[in-house]
Amino acid sequence: MNTTSGSRLLDAVYEGLDYQRGRLLQATPSPGAAVSVEDWVDVGDWLLLASRMGADRLFFVEEDPVLVFTALPDNASLHQIVEAYKQAWCLTGPRYLFLATGDEVRVYSLSQPPPKDLSAWVRFEPLRIVTSSVQIVEVLREFQRDQIESGQIFLNAEGAGRGRADATLLRDISAASQRLVETGLDLRTAHGLIERLILVRYLEDRGVITSEYLKEVAGGRKRWNRLLDRDVERPNLGTPSVFLRVLSDIRLTNAVFARLERDFNGDLFALTDHEQVVIQQRHLDVAQRLLSGGTDTEDVLFLWAYDFSVVPTSLISNMYEQFYHDEINPDKATGTHYTPAELVQFALAQTLTPETLRRTPRVIDPACGSGAFLVEAYRYLVRFSASVAARSLTPAELRRILVEQVAGIDTNPEAIRLAAFSLYVAFLNYQTPQDIRLAGPLPRLVWSGASDSPGSLVIVDAFTRSRAKGGDGQGTLVSFERDALPWPDGHFDVVIGNPPWTEPPSKRNPVLERWLSDGGFSVGERNPSQAFMWRSLALLKPDGVGTLLVGATAFLNSRGPSRIFLGSWLDHVRLRILVNFTDVRGVFFSRAVAPFYLVSFTPGKAINSKDTDESPVEYYSARPSSVLDRTHSMAFARLDRRLVIQRSLREKPYIWKVYGWGNHNDAALMTRLDSEQTLADLVPLSHKPGYGYQRGLKAPSAALRGLRSLRTFKPWGVLEDSWFESKPSGVKRDPSDEIYRGQRIVVTQGVKAGFGPLARLATEDFSFRHIIYALPLRGVPPWVAKVVLATLLSSLGRYRLFMLSGSWGVWHDCVYIEDVLRLPIRLPKEGTSEFSVWSQRLTSLRKQPTSRWRTGFSH
Repeated sequence: MNTTSGSRLLDAVYEGLDYQRGRLLQATPSPGAAVSVEDWVDVGDWLLLASRMGADRLFFVEEDPVLVFTALPDNASLHQIVEAYKQAWCLTGPRYLFLATGDEVRVYSLSQPPPKDLSAWVRFEPLRIVTSSVQIVEVLREFQRDQIESGQIFLNAEGAGRGRADATLLRDISAASQRLVETGLDLRTAHGLIERLILVRYLEDRGVITSEYLKEVAGGRKRWNRLLDRDVERPNLGTPSVFLRVLSDIRLTNAVFARLERDFNGDLFALTDHEQVVIQQRHLDVAQRLLSGGTDTEDVLFLWAYDFSVVPTSLISNMYEQFYHDEINPDKATGTHYTPAELVQFALAQTLTPETLRRTPRVIDPACGSGAFLVEAYRYLVRFSASVAARSLTPAELRRILVEQVAGIDTNPEAIRLAAFSLYVAFLNYQTPQDIRLAGPLPRLVWSGASDSPGSLVIVDAFTRSRAKGGDGQGTLVSFERDALPWPDGHFDVVIGNPPWTEPPSKRNPVLERWLSDGGFSVGERNPSQAFMWRSLALLKPDGVGTLLVGATAFLNSRGPSRIFLGSWLDHVRLRILVNFTDVRGVFFSRAVAPFYLVSFTPGKAINSKDTDESPVEYYSARPSSVLDRTHSMAFARLDRRLVIQRSLREKPYIWKVYGWGNHNDAALMTRLDSEQTLADLVPLSHKPGYGYQRGLKAPSAALRGLRSLRTFKPWGVLEDSWFESKPSGVKRDPSDEIYRGQRIVVTQGVKAGFGPLARLATEDFSFRHIIYALPLRGVPPWVAKVVLATLLSSLGRYRLFMLSGSWGVWHDCVYIEDVLRLPIRLPKEGTSEFSVWSQRLTSLRKQPTSRWRTGFSH
């Protein structure tokens, strides 16, 4: 261990700030006596990367690295100090660097990129400096362990900033892509070029690609050798790169790519025919300037600042994930979204428990995209195996885990290619440069039905039928069918992922529809989350575990088909964990507004007997907080915990929302209200409720043409002309005119902010659009209709509707007919004193001036 003055002062920091009682771990390249099995499985990758940069220790809050500690020699130069800052910044996880040198410890916020030259370092003032152990408690009091673990430190403006390495890389990658597009490249080709350049820079920073390697490529070509020998002045403090010189010659660049393709494999470096034609020297010149931080990119930090030997492989995966979604989702209409690393890690932590890891699990993501979940799963599997062996794994062991335990499916070939890139980088990260050079070509991962042996990554629709099991009946593969998945059902121990939440408009999937039909699986409103929940269940072994991020509409949907799905699916699974992210969705998905859940489950017949002692399900709701907004880390998320019986979630679907917004008292009240007569009991069977017409191109009926069209209204008062709109000239949907006539209650589907849906008792003839629906009450005594209206507008009625609605307060603020019909209605007996009181109150309400009501709904 380093015994400089700085390292001794760091020891005093560990003790004085009480870090030794928290998760303070030694940086180390492999598991051993210094790190427990649990710690290595949880955070071993961080300890490995920290050891590469020469750090002493890391301090964690759960699995989140917050502080990194580095001790430099007593006579460290300014360049060494800046380099230590740069490498700590490249780690991306830690928020603060404690840098010890000589007789002082400096504390830096890692919220801004490193300087391009030494002269700019003067702007990097440390937050705090201590020069003796007696100063530690006083000067560094805001860095006490309790301040770190509570997240209070992140509310300090001194630690704020948008220049963290993870955000900067993703932002600058997008800027670089745009620069290449401006030179004439299409977006996919620009992304492909950047992907290769980053992978080469990674191999160069790891010491795999060296000057000698590039000299071998140059061979006896004098011009290429002169180019490689040229002494290029470094324009910044980035890592020296010989490869930058290669980009000055397109033929040499292509020769290097060809050599890498031969030495590794074609999944990584092979240029397509299109790329060989369109990529020209001017494009490489732009890329070279971006890599070096040239003078025309002052507004872009970019790759010169990154030491890819310490950048987490998950960040590279995130970059590829962003590429994928930028290409397939420019109009945000596909229902897919880039999954933040924090959610990926949280989902895997709930799934790959020590018990599951001990089973040597096979893991699959049925909608893998660019492989974010697969990369994190692979890292978990490697860390666990290494911790059991108490050593680093051999290349053969790493290869076996990659090929045999990780699999992914996606319909998009580009996504699968990016997933292969990401997995290869993760695979290489655990090997020494010598191991990488000696190991030979990387394993082929991509399979599209063109070879006799399946790969880990398959280009196919996840709802393609599974192939039959092998002859032993245990899932052993003995033959391959090109029109089926390369695995049978029941083949995997773990299913993980973030499948699409919404179906693209006007797009049907016959493969999916056939699979659902053949299996007899119910799905509501073409909900892809529900479909993937069924598919995941089919892929799992009987004792497997599935964990998915799914759209909340998979559960919070009161419509008939979705209720059928929920009841059927819950009959076939045992829920493990539920996490409702509705309130914090904007923290993790800036582009998406759809609420979502994490659901973790195992296959098996659910227990429905009321006489059976059923284990409760842990139901968590993530709540907003300033710390979560600052960190985006689940380590600092506030999770409200409830225990709920799965039978309740099946029999009373509103419980999904009740426990997201309330507690057991709300559940008890809602259950009590279930025992009351409902509005559905009062609506005559001969007159069905319905929505109004929908505009379109067909000619409206004569009855509809003869009626005024109501656009908006208030609960009482005379109908006003301003509430009506022009009659429809064309319709798409033209319901029976019975809903436009007679005694009825009209209700807005939309919700008035701060109140809820508006309702009005009407007897006048008028039509309305599908944003309003009617509850016919013909033959119902007028006083009963008034009680119904009063109940709809009451605080209890609105409370009931809010808890029943899967949309109100969650996503689209609206209620549906199904929700309104479940409203409890208690009628007083006619002629009693209670009836008299009700009548007086209703009469008083109807006399209120309409000025007290603003227009509650318009379109």
